[in-house]
Amino acid sequence: MDNPPSNGNGTVQKIEKNVFHYNSLISVCEKMKDWKGALDLLYEMDRKNITKNEVTFSAAISACEKAKNYKAALALLDQMEHERIYRTAIAYNAAISACEKSLKSDKAIEVFERMKNHGVKPTIITYSALISAVRCHGFSSSIF
Repeated sequence: MDNPPSNGNGTVQKIEKNVFHYNSLISVCEKMKDWKGALDLLYEMDRKNITKNEVTFSAAISACEKAKNYKAALALLDQMEHERIYRTAIAYNAAISACEKSLKSDKAIEVFERMKNHGVKPTIITYSALISAVRCHGFSSSIF
């Protein structure tokens, strides 16, 4: 096993976490359906003045989606807008999926409309999540 990084005088060198480290940690939270852990990491980034990016938020929204917490997912989408973080289809798709998994088809449609209004082009994943969200609650061709 390799020794930890040293500063040359025998003491262990501390590595400061950056956005890439946090993005990886938040992705682990996503895989574990740990939305609270993902939010804790976002707050830690704020406390340490580490700039969040689209990947950071998309991973956190996905963690909320996996845990079926649409309210937290939508709050993060709002926070992205507030912090002027560019939103791609990935973030919107995760939010739509969070609504779908929480059986909130009306909210999924709202996110879809918001996505279109912000000029983000829907993907096949967007349409698939939206169809899943509305399949049990009726369907309106005006959605698309």
